[in-house]
Amino acid sequence: MTPPRERRAMLTNKVFYVGEARLLSFYPERNNGKITPDSATIQIVDSNGVDVVPESTAGITGQQVYYLIDEGNVTATAGRYTVHWTYTYGVEIKKANCYIIVKNE
Repeated sequence: MTPPRERRAMLTNKVFYVGEARLLSFYPERNNGKITPDSATIQIVDSNGVDVVPESTAGITGQQVYYLIDEGNVTATAGRYTVHWTYTYGVEIKKANCYIIVKNE
């Protein structure tokens, strides 16, 4: 059996404000077309590489993958956070990254 392939994509960085709650989402693509992934997870680390959100299941609705960002996980403190998305599509395992910049108001 051939092992699943891994691919990475860099997504657009997002700006949040301290205390803000909002969905962080993206639409996975394959061959320039949107896909509906079979599963998805998210991990968010701070600028020191410490888990702020340990690997957790992300939601999937249609072709959108999403996770709720709020002051209980990320927006309590201003700073830069790295988001690691992982999703599966058939036998493929794909990864995408972006940054969240949390600013004081």
